[in-house]
Amino acid sequence: MKSFNTIYKMKRLILLVMILAATMSLFAQRVVEGTVTDAKTGETLIGVTILIKGTTQGTTTDLDGNFKFAADQVQPLTVLVFSYIGYTPVEITVGDKTRLDVKLSSESVLLDELVVIGYG
Repeated sequence: MKSFNTIYKMKRLILLVMILAATMSLFAQRVVEGTVTDAKTGETLIGVTILIKGTTQGTTTDLDGNFKFAADQVQPLTVLVFSYIGYTPVEITVGDKTRLDVKLSSESVLLDELVVIGYG
């Protein structure tokens, strides 16, 4: 009878450990991070604005062009909008990715008129 009791307790312990492991994986922190670079030169871009589309939540790139979003901010269907002065904005859906390396292309704008004022 004693061996049956021990086996029963072991089964319950194994089941408890499996349930705890499954629960812990549900609450694991998912972080989305990456680097933003210039498409032509490959240099990292400092101060790129990254917003979650449709919200005011966002971040900017650091001195190395890196950014990071916490799990509570980003879901698989979240769209991130990358914008920087002089560059074409880019929209990327996060999906199941945890790393996003983004390349921004220069935006060239032609001026129709130029007014020069000189004081002498």
